[in-house]
Amino acid sequence: MWPWGQKSRDEYQFICPLCDQSAPRRKAELLYGHKVCRRCSASFTNRRAGAWIADRALFIGLGVLCLAALTPVDPTAGQAAFMVVGWAAFPFRDGFRGRSPGKALFGLHVVSEGDGQAIDWVRSLGRHFIFFVPFTTIIAAFQISQGKRIGDGLANTRVVWSRHASSRVFTR
Repeated sequence: MWPWGQKSRDEYQFICPLCDQSAPRRKAELLYGHKVCRRCSASFTNRRAGAWIADRALFIGLGVLCLAALTPVDPTAGQAAFMVVGWAAFPFRDGFRGRSPGKALFGLHVVSEGDGQAIDWVRSLGRHFIFFVPFTTIIAAFQISQGKRIGDGLANTRVVWSRHASSRVFTR
């Protein structure tokens, strides 16, 4: 505190728990209830969005391959394979030890809130089951910048940035 009653510059700063850089308090954003700098918040949000896009492209691409391969033999089988691989399998994508292909690519994984262990197929379905309700994808898109979205609350899970997995932001 300065002698004339004004706050010093240090009182307006905070240290981001993810990048350990000093940042102005007024520019802090909440991630799982912890203040982080805008750069780390944006990077985490972009990683989650990128992982979703990569997963969606992969699953639809696999579905199209099945459709193309099976349609000449049996059109019904081709359509069924597209639906199963391209759409029905999508909610189970995080069941691979808490990582989908997209999350692995972007350095993320999903853990259970209770014990911090990687989620299984059942929890993965629980996280994504809400997306069968119309318009919830749009709501979830606005929630990922704060960390927890609707499906995470229902399944009691949390997405973790693997690089910072031991940070207090991701450990509770």
